[in-house]
Amino acid sequence: MKIVFKKILLFVLAFFILTSCSDDPSSVGLDLIPDEDKIDFKQFDTQLTPLIQESSFHEANLKLGISSKLLLGKNSYAESQMMLHYNVTLVDSLMNYLKNGQLTIKKVWLDLYPTYLLGGNSQNFNFTVHQIRNDWSPGGFDKDSLKFLQFDQANVSIPSSFNFTDSLITFDIQPSVIQQWFKHKYDSLNTPKNFGLLFKPTANTQKILGFNAIQIDVVSKLPVLSAIIERGSVFKDTITFTPYSDVHVVTGNLPTANDKMFIQGGTSLRSTIYFNLLSLPKDIILSKANLEFSIDTLNTFESTPKSDTLIVQVLANRSTKELNSDSTLYVFLTRSGSKFTGEISWIVQKWLSLGDNYKNEGLLVSLYDELSTAARYTLFGSSYQDINLRSRLKLIYIQKK
Repeated sequence: MKIVFKKILLFVLAFFILTSCSDDPSSVGLDLIPDEDKIDFKQFDTQLTPLIQESSFHEANLKLGISSKLLLGKNSYAESQMMLHYNVTLVDSLMNYLKNGQLTIKKVWLDLYPTYLLGGNSQNFNFTVHQIRNDWSPGGFDKDSLKFLQFDQANVSIPSSFNFTDSLITFDIQPSVIQQWFKHKYDSLNTPKNFGLLFKPTANTQKILGFNAIQIDVVSKLPVLSAIIERGSVFKDTITFTPYSDVHVVTGNLPTANDKMFIQGGTSLRSTIYFNLLSLPKDIILSKANLEFSIDTLNTFESTPKSDTLIVQVLANRSTKELNSDSTLYVFLTRSGSKFTGEISWIVQKWLSLGDNYKNEGLLVSLYDELSTAARYTLFGSSYQDINLRSRLKLIYIQKK
């Protein structure tokens, strides 16, 4: 009897609990909050609610002396030349033998180790090598410096000696070149100084290769200059040198499509994007702000390794491309499929909250590795006819009712 009574009591209690919770708890609680203190989560999407946006691209003159790569070659839109300077030395005893005509330089060759490719493996690639005749510095060298560079027209490489593989390019250089470099050390009045070598792609070249540049943390696969020296039948040795300084310079033609954005390394091409956000309330708190660019894959030229990340910085002036006080802060946009996307909440929040103290002049977009690549990404711009492919900004925010 006690067991039956307990079951009936539990059933009654469960009934009252369930019926007392039939009202919507959220609506009951909501009635207790004053209207002026209520908040809403809202969304804004430039594809659903178009606003004024503007995009453009421009060329930036980069100093490539700190690049991790040396680029050489050409394609449909860019050409890259490369410069290497070797500080060749001999011990005093060997230098004396050379001075007295008792030491012979039998063979000189260069080994280049490709670590970068823009184009197809099977596409043509060749180059000529020339002696530079004036001083240069990798730190300040850019495409404008090329017009002041003096070099011999004669090609000092030996074309018949070239051997190309995907992992190694080797070729001979006329021994008289390095002989002249050594001779200048004891006869500087009558012998031209060693200012290094200029590498120029040939007209039929269709791809760009990259080689490791001088870096503190990179000592392998540098371009190696080797020479075999002999003193009759008494002595024979191979000496090797790595570059003392290096640089590459990329030149090319600007694209003409005004409804696209272009992001390119080397030359380089950068883009700007501006969204007019004046229609948005000022008192909102952003939960998320996602920036999205669609890639025109048919007009994009990717390298190996890929340059699959963009850098976004805040502009202080769209006309001059001057960056604002947050110039050292970056936002990274990563690639997924045919889009670059990234989170820019802190930037948009400052635009909305600080007003003229953080004026919205748009964003500067560039390749994160623009110093070490010549890859080009073509993005659909703000005036592209298909609105679904234009630059996109998606916001999720909180606003008081």
